[in-house]
Amino acid sequence: MKSDIITIKNNIKKEDIEKILIQVEKLADYQNLNEKQSRQLRLMVEELLGFEKGILGFSKGQLHIENNETEYKICLHSD
Repeated sequence: MKSDIITIKNNIKKEDIEKILIQVEKLADYQNLNEKQSRQLRLMVEELLGFEKGILGFSKGQLHIENNETEYKICLHSD
């Protein structure tokens, strides 16, 4: 399964990151992840966004999450 594509704008702000994380939480709820799994997925997305912003100097892009029964892949495509 592939989540909705989340568009990321230039000069991302804290509020924008929070909106993205809310969408990640909705995905976790939809996938019936337990609380620990949901927090782990949220943390991984949050860290990935932080790395992108801090190391590469955030540009616009897209984020989506793919999963099968046993694993999740966080896909960040930066322009």
